[in-house]
Amino acid sequence: FSNQMTYLKQAGYDTISLYQLEAYLKNQINLPGKAIVLTFDDGLKSVYRYAYPVLKDYGFRATAFIISSRIKRHPQKW
Repeated sequence: FSNQMTYLKQAGYDTISLYQLEAYLKNQINLPGKAIVLTFDDGLKSVYRYAYPVLKDYGFRATAFIISSRIKRHPQKW
């Protein structure tokens, strides 16, 4: 993951939020030339433990999609 984020940073990519993507699709804003959206599925604590520090180091943002039905049955205890 770290190598992939290094590549994106060195290649000049900028991360945007899903809100920014929505605004762009509604012709409300312009995006940087190399805009990307990073997402993580399932809301696993490994995203916080391993991916978040890398994202923070590069100034990248991401969205984590949480499986709401698993919150009470399988708490992550973050």
